[in-house]
Amino acid sequence: MNIKLQLIDRAYNVLNFDNQASELVYALGEHMQANDEEAIYYGFKLALEHIEQYPEVIQPTLYMTMEAVKQRCRQIVNRGEYDAVNAVSLATNHLFNIIQRRKRQT
Repeated sequence: MNIKLQLIDRAYNVLNFDNQASELVYALGEHMQANDEEAIYYGFKLALEHIEQYPEVIQPTLYMTMEAVKQRCRQIVNRGEYDAVNAVSLATNHLFNIIQRRKRQT
């Protein structure tokens, strides 16, 4: 199965995450730099795993949720896990860029 579809399916299976899952669908459809694409997908995958384990990090928007996940990951990072934190940060930055583009278009 395609990685995008796996992420979308996983997001819609998280309890109380429907609005954020819809935002994820939009974010995955937006343009990504080719060299960042795999890391962004990995960041979303790791964030979804974290959200499934710790549903208390769920916020009203996907961006706010990703920021909460990023903060938690930074607090519990162990050696060798910096790639994971970087991937979550890259996915969060991708969302931020989408928000900025939306604001400029309106």
